[in-house]
Amino acid sequence: MIKGNGKKKAATDSQETATPAKNCCIWSLDDERKLMEYAVQHHAKGGNGMNLTKLFWVGATAEMATHPCPEGTPKTPKACQSKWTQISTIVVLIHVPLLI
Repeated sequence: MIKGNGKKKAATDSQETATPAKNCCIWSLDDERKLMEYAVQHHAKGGNGMNLTKLFWVGATAEMATHPCPEGTPKTPKACQSKWTQISTIVVLIHVPLLI
């Protein structure tokens, strides 16, 4: 059994405050809603089912650029695709029954 000296280590500044990386996109709920709306409106351009093409993500990026981005870096095709992966289950559950 290993015993410590009974003293707790003090947290460093980097441990106390978590700040986003400089190249990180900040997604507001409004941004997520706009991405969902774009995907629902343009899903036919996306390719086979919801396996969306690179061209689709370029269009999504152009759409996101029309809205102000007060924090973080502008949205990129890769960032839009990554965010879509995170929220797509919700969109499919809500919107697919409406499309039938």
